[in-house]
Amino acid sequence: MNVCLNAQHKQYCVSNSIQNLKQHNIFTGGCGTIAEWMKIDPKMQLTQFQPSETIHRYNYKGHDGEEVPKNVTHVTIDESVEIIKTNAFHNCRYLYSVIMYDNVKRIKDFAFSHCGCLKFIRLSKTLQHIECYAFSHCLGLEVIFLPNTIQKLGWSVFEYCLRLKMFHLPHNINEEELNEVQAIIEDTKIEKIAKKDGRMYEENKSRFGEDFTEESNEKVNAWLIHHMCTFPLHKICYNASVTTKDISFYLNENGNDSVQQNDRHYGMIPLHILSMNPYATTEAVIFLMNVNLKTAFYEDNDNMTPLDYARKFNFKALVQMIKTLLREI
Repeated sequence: MNVCLNAQHKQYCVSNSIQNLKQHNIFTGGCGTIAEWMKIDPKMQLTQFQPSETIHRYNYKGHDGEEVPKNVTHVTIDESVEIIKTNAFHNCRYLYSVIMYDNVKRIKDFAFSHCGCLKFIRLSKTLQHIECYAFSHCLGLEVIFLPNTIQKLGWSVFEYCLRLKMFHLPHNINEEELNEVQAIIEDTKIEKIAKKDGRMYEENKSRFGEDFTEESNEKVNAWLIHHMCTFPLHKICYNASVTTKDISFYLNENGNDSVQQNDRHYGMIPLHILSMNPYATTEAVIFLMNVNLKTAFYEDNDNMTPLDYARKFNFKALVQMIKTLLREI
């Protein structure tokens, strides 16, 4: 197999890329060789495979007076928890991964603020409300996938998440209530992307106590809801309820060339987004990749491929992606 894709003025050969993958020089670091990866149980969760000698796991139960150890790195929110309390994980500076069961309805003020190492979070599929500053100053947080059940967000909920670049609000969110809060994405990477698209916060110099004008705040919020509308397959891949059936139906209606569509905000194709989606099944990821194997090596604006994102956010899918590609040699 020797099929080439010209993407963003760069030439990628699938056969050469797979050979590089086999030699594991695409993925450097502490995750081991491809041969070692192939021995990994495919049922293994992302948080069960981290190349760290200082992993500290914690099961949060939401009890009154519960004190979370500040050195915690990997957290599971217990199945019994419906509310994550104010300051529950505030300043847990080494917290890397959070996985919630689907009973959590509310995340309260400052719950995960100042968790500078937080990279991976799988939110509850029934989550309704994220309160003020809940994830502020999570400097390492790059992507957040919101379920369609979200009804309310608080002020500055992702303020100063400097690396946050992927964030989309569900269409069914109450826009009137949303516009009562401000600065959802202030000082984030996605704020810069919105600025390039002509949507930016403007300082309110006439009213004390309000950082930005109502008009500019509403425009940014509307952009967060609608900026993926011109890229329907990307939007499907972002959905917390995405299935293989959803993707298959779209491709049957719109053609397989849709898998190569490059969005103008991130330089991503749908497989990038699906590889990051913590709700996506391995089956869905492999189905989309198999439509066109070249897409596994497509680089976005940050020079990241779907394989790179799967390594960071969906390890089970990564293992199967590698197995599938190696079979093509």
